[in-house]
Amino acid sequence: MKRGQAARPETVANMRVAQAKRFAEAPGVEVPAWVPDDLIGEFLQRARLYGEEKAASFVRALKRGLPV
Repeated sequence: MKRGQAARPETVANMRVAQAKRFAEAPGVEVPAWVPDDLIGEFLQRARLYGEEKAASFVRALKRGLPV
């Protein structure tokens, strides 16, 4: 897809499904878009226990390959 070109309808639909999944799994906890799909569960678990800021910090460390 070129810059400025509209996304294909199936791409938009997939994005909406992914966004709905992020909000449905934990009411009150918003999962940022930059969190990879395979780390959403880890983010939600940490967010429930320690808060969204700590969860974000933890996931960023995982993405960078830092020891956690």
